[in-house]
Amino acid sequence: MSGVLAGAIISASLGAVTVSAQENSAAETPTLEPVVAEKTPYTIKRCVNFGNALDAPNEGDWGWTIAETDFDVARDAGFDTVRLPIRWSAHTGDAPEFTLDPDFAARVDNVISQALARDLSIIINVHHFDEIMERPRAHLPKLLAIWSQLAERYKNLPQTVIFEPLNEPQKNLKGDMMREALVRAYEVIRRTNPNRLVMFGGEEWSSVRSLPTVPAIDDLNIIYTFHYYDPFPFTHQNAEWLGADRPKGARGWGDRADRDELTRNVKFAKRVQEVSGTPVFLGEFGAIENAAPRDRLKYLSAVRTAYERAGISWCLWNYKATFSLWDDAEEKLNGDQVEALGLNTPQ
Repeated sequence: MSGVLAGAIISASLGAVTVSAQENSAAETPTLEPVVAEKTPYTIKRCVNFGNALDAPNEGDWGWTIAETDFDVARDAGFDTVRLPIRWSAHTGDAPEFTLDPDFAARVDNVISQALARDLSIIINVHHFDEIMERPRAHLPKLLAIWSQLAERYKNLPQTVIFEPLNEPQKNLKGDMMREALVRAYEVIRRTNPNRLVMFGGEEWSSVRSLPTVPAIDDLNIIYTFHYYDPFPFTHQNAEWLGADRPKGARGWGDRADRDELTRNVKFAKRVQEVSGTPVFLGEFGAIENAAPRDRLKYLSAVRTAYERAGISWCLWNYKATFSLWDDAEEKLNGDQVEALGLNTPQ
């Protein structure tokens, strides 16, 4: 088999849904010979996003700056992994080099080292690269330049540092263009990181149903990822940042229809994992603070439990700021949410 099945889509019969196979031409999507020497252990079980910090235009703009003690809190609660969203695209020089801002890169280095010092795995990604979503062909060189620098910079870090080339492909970055971008970023990473775990999400905001759109790559160290905010009118009710598109009014969660929807989506994700033979990872899930506390707890518990039972690891959105697990008034993690997540109750 070739190292990259050029843009192939997973082919599987998923209950009532049939996912067809497609192939790109070799001219559209490059191929690569296998370079993986050995399988890297996949150790993620329970993860938390440190979002709205380094993915803000500038760290602190959206309500918090990561402190070293945050990693102590996460570890002590029972998380084994931190996902670190990063807006690298806002911290580069001009074309064609797109050199990373040294001060910003040093800050990320420091945050990564704080996680590793506590035996936490850490996922680093390219987050909020809005320009590539609108004009993917024009901004693909910047994505590749960013990953060329990151792959070289972090090539000697432990294999518990995981790369996610791009968060939530959306808008015009879809189909063959999306698969080409992800495959080419993967190729750049593999030049210097032959065994590192690399994580791919599908098109249309990486929803669970878009899992079959990810590029199928013949590599032992690949993870498929998706984000789960279904039903959106519940998880994002009255979310101010969505403007006129925000779901308006109060919406509860937990009736038979809600639970049936969750069961169908879990079954779909599990089937993709079984058919592909590739780990599937729930990279984001959560519910906004605007939801009724009782419904929010039911949702967190049900989603977490359902995916755990399906053998799928998860990552909560979010530690602080929006969808927050942190209780600002009590200055500690919200004990009810921690319990719903099956974690250690904070002292």
